[in-house]
Amino acid sequence: MGASKRILSKTMVTRVLLTLSHSSTPTHTNSNPTTSLSIDPARAGSENRFPRISTVLTIPERARIGTMAEIDLNSPYLLAFSHQVETLKSTLVHADYFPIGYLTLFHAIRVSHATRQVSGGLESRLSILQGVLLNQILLFGSVMLSSVMLGTTSPLFLAPRTIATYISVHLFLKLSNLGDFLLALNQAPVFGPALDFTLCLLDGVCRSEGVIILGVEEIRRQNSPSLSGSLYACILNGSILGGGAPLLIQAFNLDSPVGDWKLQAPLWAKSFKSLLAMTDLWSATLVSTIYCLVTDASSSTTSSSSFLSNPTTDYKASFANQFAGGLSFRGMPKVEAQMLSALILTTIFTIQKSIFHLYRAPSTSSQSSRSPAPTRVKKIGEGLSADSEKALLSNGKNGHASPSSRSRNKSSAASSRK
Repeated sequence: MGASKRILSKTMVTRVLLTLSHSSTPTHTNSNPTTSLSIDPARAGSENRFPRISTVLTIPERARIGTMAEIDLNSPYLLAFSHQVETLKSTLVHADYFPIGYLTLFHAIRVSHATRQVSGGLESRLSILQGVLLNQILLFGSVMLSSVMLGTTSPLFLAPRTIATYISVHLFLKLSNLGDFLLALNQAPVFGPALDFTLCLLDGVCRSEGVIILGVEEIRRQNSPSLSGSLYACILNGSILGGGAPLLIQAFNLDSPVGDWKLQAPLWAKSFKSLLAMTDLWSATLVSTIYCLVTDASSSTTSSSSFLSNPTTDYKASFANQFAGGLSFRGMPKVEAQMLSALILTTIFTIQKSIFHLYRAPSTSSQSSRSPAPTRVKKIGEGLSADSEKALLSNGKNGHASPSSRSRNKSSAASSRK
């Protein structure tokens, strides 16, 4: 009797489970949470007597009850863009005679062009040696400043091939007058903006690599956990790598056309507005912050305090809890995050150059309209009578006036007095 009751109860429970499972299947998509029933056949006894209910919640429901919902930030477009950049970096100009990548060559030309622009363009009076030194300062100044602050080895001891490549390209452009051609092309009304927008893309790709690899990731590679997991240190070092060159230019008067370099009080130390006007600096700060938030940090130690006060806090989780409504971000691959940083920098530089050219065109047209009309120089003999003009011409030919011309001049003068 007892055995038959147990069999009957198991049969009734199975029917109830089947009924609930069919009724819980959603017939249309809505925002309500979906309830599903599951029975583990491997687990015997009383554990299967009642169904286990698991709730699949939507993102608003998870945010409402405090459960973390993951958002995938991967992008196939960024991955394809990174493949194109890697192809430019790995494809050599010539395997035997010039074994460097095309992207490195383009960046060397860009640094040489920036060196000439900083030193006054076509009006520069820098010697060849001083131009080479300025070229290396623009290339390694920010990295050397970062290495001094971190106490690491200076890059000048680690990159002899890079130094030789950039110096050779700069000297070639200087001595062959191709650098002067680029400067003149940059001032042309049509080709100037086109060249600037092309350089914006090159600057975005190359500068993002410096900010990310030599800035943020250099901090994450440090042995100290308090430093490698610090959001503040990552942002600060990335800002130095991206915006250190303008700070050095003003501090040492490197933009002097005559090469009068000296240590001086920079303008950014006197006025906070001039510090904010440095696009290279604040754009590097923005990119460093975004990169840290969308990628996985080296340290995942959590803490109850704020991620700004505690350097070992998982700042991505803190950001998600405090600002993103309880959503968690799945770490974006570093290659794609670097390409995202490159696109952000390219957009910022393009907007800056667009504003510059839009304001430059009306100013040049207004200056041309305000310029005074050229004064006309009065020719010799203009406004005189025909006889007087002939007399002057005869004087110019013979060196003195003839008696007949003198008499004619006197008679014409007397007639004019009458």
